Amino acid sequence: MVERGINCYRTSSAGRLFDAAAVLITGRQSVRHEGQAAVELENLILDETYDSEAAFKVEITEDVSGTWVVNVRTLYHALFHAAVIDRQPPKQLSLA
Repeated sequence: MVERGINCYRTSSAGRLFDAAAVLITGRQSVRHEGQAAVELENLILDETYDSEAAFKVEITEDVSGTWVVNVRTLYHALFHAAVIDRQPPKQLSLA
C-alpha cells in the first residue's frame, strides 16, 4: 500500500508514529483526544531508566531534496514482533 500510495498519506507529524506504536504496545484502538496515545506511552515509563541497548533501531536517510526521511518499516516490524509474537510487557516496549 505504501509503495503504491494507497491509503498512505505523507505527513511530517510524528504524532501518527506514536499513535501507531501505541496500538502495538497497548492494544488501544481509539482515543478521545489528540496526543492521548503518546501521553499513555509516556506514563508507562515514568521513573524508569532508559536502556539504549534495548532500543529499537530506526533508519534515517536524506533524500535528493535534502529532506530527512524516517523509514519506520523495520522499527514497526520489530515492535510488532516484540509486542504480538513475543508478548513483551507494554512498559518494557515503551522504554525501547
